[in-house]
Amino acid sequence: MADAKLSAAFLPAHASSHPMSNPGYGKRSAPDQRPHTAHDFAHLPPREAAIAAYIDRLPDGADIS
Repeated sequence: MADAKLSAAFLPAHASSHPMSNPGYGKRSAPDQRPHTAHDFAHLPPREAAIAAYIDRLPDGADIS
């Protein structure tokens, strides 16, 4: 596979696991948000629950466009 030959040397030193948005945009947590639980999105169908959980785990300011 082509990606098996990628080198970390080509990645910028500041590369993060998820791109961040411009200041003032991106994901924001609610001020009174409770800690995450395994049942937060249990009421959703599996696909939607997986997407919601992924977005919920992103850091504040993450680009979700």
